[in-house]
Amino acid sequence: MDQSISRFWEKYIDKSKVYGVKPHKQVRLVTHTPELVEQYLRDKGRNTRQQDWQFKQIIDALKILFVEVVDVPWAIHATPLS
Repeated sequence: MDQSISRFWEKYIDKSKVYGVKPHKQVRLVTHTPELVEQYLRDKGRNTRQQDWQFKQIIDALKILFVEVVDVPWAIHATPLS
């Protein structure tokens, strides 16, 4: 991994800890499954303090990540961004 990328993620993780963000289990993006993403969305969808627009933002971000950036085969079937 490029040094600058490594430093970026280290800084991001350190800053996340300052804000109390809990660490997530390390799963490489290319090994995510539709089931993992669905479970994540179910968990996020149960958050009663979250606004509808915030949930839509999560969905859009996941579509960009898995369709445009990581390009995993199962994500191609996702609904296009609106």
